[in-house]
Amino acid sequence: MEKNLRLIPKMDDFLEDPDIFCFKSELSGKTVVRVLREEIENLRGLIKSGGFLGDKSAAFEYVKRNAVLLLEKKKTDRLKRVINATGIIIHTNLGRAPLSGEIMKKVSEAVTGYNNLEYSFTDGKRRGRMFYLEELLRDITSAEAALVVNNNAAAIFLVLNTLCKNKEVIISRGEIVEIGDSFRISEIIKESGCIIKEAGTTNKTRPGDYENLITEYTSAFLKVHQSNFKIIGFTGEASSLELVELKSKYPGNDMVVIEDMGSGILSDLSAYGLKKERTAEDALNDGVDIVTFSGDKILGGPQAGIIIGKKKYVDLMKKNQMYRCLRIDKMCLAALEAALCLYRGGDALKIPVIRSIAEAKALIYEKANKLNAMLNGVGVDCRVGPHTALLGGGALPGETIDSFAVFVAIKGKSAREIDIYLRHQTIPIISTIQNEEIILDMRTVDEGDFEYLRNTLAELCK
Repeated sequence: MEKNLRLIPKMDDFLEDPDIFCFKSELSGKTVVRVLREEIENLRGLIKSGGFLGDKSAAFEYVKRNAVLLLEKKKTDRLKRVINATGIIIHTNLGRAPLSGEIMKKVSEAVTGYNNLEYSFTDGKRRGRMFYLEELLRDITSAEAALVVNNNAAAIFLVLNTLCKNKEVIISRGEIVEIGDSFRISEIIKESGCIIKEAGTTNKTRPGDYENLITEYTSAFLKVHQSNFKIIGFTGEASSLELVELKSKYPGNDMVVIEDMGSGILSDLSAYGLKKERTAEDALNDGVDIVTFSGDKILGGPQAGIIIGKKKYVDLMKKNQMYRCLRIDKMCLAALEAALCLYRGGDALKIPVIRSIAEAKALIYEKANKLNAMLNGVGVDCRVGPHTALLGGGALPGETIDSFAVFVAIKGKSAREIDIYLRHQTIPIISTIQNEEIILDMRTVDEGDFEYLRNTLAELCK
């Protein structure tokens, strides 16, 4: 056994090899050494178990080959741009809402130097970082006050921790949702220090179900948008307006109505073919005390949790010590401010998510035919056909949008082989597969990427 272990080359032998040495400048010497040590240990274990039967040269090649693969992976496994050809507009795994070049330009202008994050030009003194964002949100939604934290789960937590800690919160059993990656609204309520009371049943909850649970310790009715699933059939729910009316019957309880809308719908999207959904302003007009929603879904901004509502409640949240733990940084603030400025100025169509939703079928069809012609020109077997795009991203469950796609097949290659090939490009191309064809949905593909798509698929045809 000891004799076989002598097959393991020295570390210096690997570090002097040109194929490995080049990684020292791209990653770091420390990273290269760590990867080599791991692979040498793997070889040692293989030799001890009798699973390696080669000579010293084979041992060197074994470690070198595996180390190079891992080092290459470390170079490419990072946050990068991808081409979303899935037709899912708000794709959770692909960064949700893309930010426009215009928004990013404003972010760059604001953060590449010093800025007035907490500085007032009026009197030269310190001012809260929410000043401009709050003004924008008040203008857009007619809210009395507003606050922004780092995501919507944090928004719900801060609201409940501030207004309902050690008290009861009544929520419909059908609205106790899991919001992704095993985060459950019930756990967020508990972690915020509140006592959860479940009203009604999974499929049907009436205002009376809430009323039956009211005690002297009740602090809030919580409405949560079913953002990533839909219950159909024999169903029913108490509306926010009904809960506001119920609250008014118990003025001595000092209860609040809180609505988590999930997605930040700031304007009516029914003009673009989607069903009419309540906007944040609609919720406030119904008398809801506090409304929360995400910044990076339909709103089309960066990840953020937005809180709007009555000033007396928002002011309490600003004083909560947890707020400092949850507040957004200057880059997120600048991006959200830029997106909200577009809404206030009536330019929401400049936001990529809204633009993708609104793009006319005829224009999608033109795009599909253009790419199809480009691909046919380099020998790709493809066709144009209707496809169904999805809003996605835990926004409006089941909401679909008519679209067109280019369906691709390449002789001698399975759809799975093509899919893997596309995912491993310098700019990965994320597609879907149906009936052994690759589907490239044009609703989520920018025309500026057509040449790259053509060249990438042309290489596969050679």
